[in-house]
Amino acid sequence: MAAMAAAAEPQPHYGTFGQRLQMYGLTTAMVLGTKVPRCAIPSLVPLLASARGWSAPQQAMLNSAFFQGYVLTQVPGGAVIQRYGAKPAMVLGLAGTAAAFLISPQLSSPVSVGVLLALMGLCQGPLGPGWSALNVAWMPKGSIEQTWALRALGLAHTMSPLFAAWLVPRLVRLGDIGRAWKVLGGFATAVTAAYALLARSTPPPAATASTITTASVTAPQQEAKKDWGEWGILAVPAVHSFMGMMIGEGSASLMVLQWAPGRQQNGLFHQAFLSSRVIVLPRQTRDKHT
Repeated sequence: MAAMAAAAEPQPHYGTFGQRLQMYGLTTAMVLGTKVPRCAIPSLVPLLASARGWSAPQQAMLNSAFFQGYVLTQVPGGAVIQRYGAKPAMVLGLAGTAAAFLISPQLSSPVSVGVLLALMGLCQGPLGPGWSALNVAWMPKGSIEQTWALRALGLAHTMSPLFAAWLVPRLVRLGDIGRAWKVLGGFATAVTAAYALLARSTPPPAATASTITTASVTAPQQEAKKDWGEWGILAVPAVHSFMGMMIGEGSASLMVLQWAPGRQQNGLFHQAFLSSRVIVLPRQTRDKHT
């Protein structure tokens, strides 16, 4: 009887292999279109600040401005994605990135650039929950395909900082600092258009009535009431993100500007400091530069 019940139970539908392959490609492009510009900020901000005459503390705050917005929308973004699907969040993250990089070089105030980068962070905050929703909806669980798809997307995440550090100096050498911002903004714009036109939050309905979508399978789970223990678990990564991103990014940027002024245009050197996320300057060092 148990075997018959298991056989009769509808199975999730993940679309055809061609449809999944298209989504893997679009999601990889989304990762590159949002994370490469984000990782280029520590290399581009010192150059823009040098041209505008901004101080070292202002540069450090600009480097952390993105994360001040990013940390605020991760949990609320997950709730929005649960209701409306992952695609709107992905498009918003890409569009916010494109707008920030296309507009920032035109601004002369560090406050204006900081607000724009914070808004970019607000737009990118839901990308993590959105990626998780796409994983649930599209990747066949426990298959070799899921393993390799996750590896490929993980490689895109890992290589984005290195690619940004390699790319930015070469873009700057081809023209002024504004051109580097605009090239990355144009790339994000192209990915935004492709994702908006081609991507789907969930696979299309199956051809037979015996299969149902992942969204239908998980609906009862989505309706289940969250207990306080689950919300307590959510608070741990939220606090970690707040402390690591808001404090660590700005502090590490200021360290680079103070201790390596002759090398601050080296993207790899600058990015190595920012990758730690938890460096906090001694009080006397902060006081001297603020």
